[in-house]
Amino acid sequence: MPNLCGNELASEILKIAPKLPIILCTGFGDAIGEEQAARIGIKKYLRKPLNSAQLVSAIQELLTG
Repeated sequence: MPNLCGNELASEILKIAPKLPIILCTGFGDAIGEEQAARIGIKKYLRKPLNSAQLVSAIQELLTG
């Protein structure tokens, strides 16, 4: 994303679709932390590196409520 960070993109998306569950996967924990992500409205915060089981679990959690 050349001109937008992930948290900025999430904020813009949530302005359009506030109920959309967003998962943020980041390798830059110093740029945005889990608490800040939650304040923005990001539903799940994952740190890289992560494996496919962690990603599947996060998706299932958000889809099932």
